[in-house]
Amino acid sequence: MKPYYFLFLMSLLSCENNHNTILSGVIENPKSEYVHITIGDSLLTQKLDDANSFKFEVDIDKSDYYRFDCEGHTSIYLASGKSLQLKLDANRFDESLQYFGDLAKENNYIAWRTVEFEKVKDIKYNLYYLESYDYRKFIDSTATNLQNKLSSFSNPDSTFYLTEKKKIEEFKESYLDNYSKMQHLQKGDVAPSFICKDKNGNSFTLDKFKGKPLCIDVWATWCAGCLKEMPIFEVLKEKYSSHISFISVSIDDDKDKWKEMVQMKKMEGVQLWAENGKKSEFVTSYYLEECGVPCFILIDKNGIIINVRAPRPSENLEELLINIIKEN
Repeated sequence: MKPYYFLFLMSLLSCENNHNTILSGVIENPKSEYVHITIGDSLLTQKLDDANSFKFEVDIDKSDYYRFDCEGHTSIYLASGKSLQLKLDANRFDESLQYFGDLAKENNYIAWRTVEFEKVKDIKYNLYYLESYDYRKFIDSTATNLQNKLSSFSNPDSTFYLTEKKKIEEFKESYLDNYSKMQHLQKGDVAPSFICKDKNGNSFTLDKFKGKPLCIDVWATWCAGCLKEMPIFEVLKEKYSSHISFISVSIDDDKDKWKEMVQMKKMEGVQLWAENGKKSEFVTSYYLEECGVPCFILIDKNGIIINVRAPRPSENLEELLINIIKEN
């Protein structure tokens, strides 16, 4: 009986293994020797081998989206018992992603859609200057292009199809909403007034800075990008403070964390806090939910908007500052 029992047990294990999902791939120019996949509340990790390849074998209950990390990250669509292979260059994460095997078509669509979304995101602040008709036409055209490619999938009731359709609808809705809210924040509009406080509780309003052009660094202690921009912002402040006023406004929810960092980093100049953080009037007035932080805002000496989505100091903010000085 034992041999038969053993064969029966092995048969069961074999059946179970057939339901396992395999995700494997090769990473060119890896920034880390580890890759990760998030399944529910679990973070699974694999170390790249000498050929920079990896392999996960996981038990997945349902077809769904999961997160893959290799310095950069992306959503992948996996299903029980399916195999998926990916190839990417870490130097060009989104643009280089390619998938092979089961569900390759679905995942290559996700990779393509991600890049298309990024293309629009990269130019969105220029799009806000378009007339309403032209803006809507551009967004409609982009959404239609996405939907046409999605329509090539045969199962409109699948989790993949329904999720991607929703993403297209949300893309269109959010960009039309963004356009509406950004229309009072265009160049030449009166800058929204604000009241922010320094570490001693003193209030500062926009009017206090009239008479000189104003450059605002909007940041938060939890924002790595903000901290990266700070040293460059300080250099610009030192070079041009005789012509332009520079202030930093934190949108931290926790005032004490902001004060601690200001003290720890010995941050000089006008350091302000927007009361109520991300729910502050400052965030609402400048519609910072749309762009997040860091955000750089330029206002002229009369309180008129120059650019509420100015380039970062690590980009070409200095060029704009020089032009402002020339015009004044």
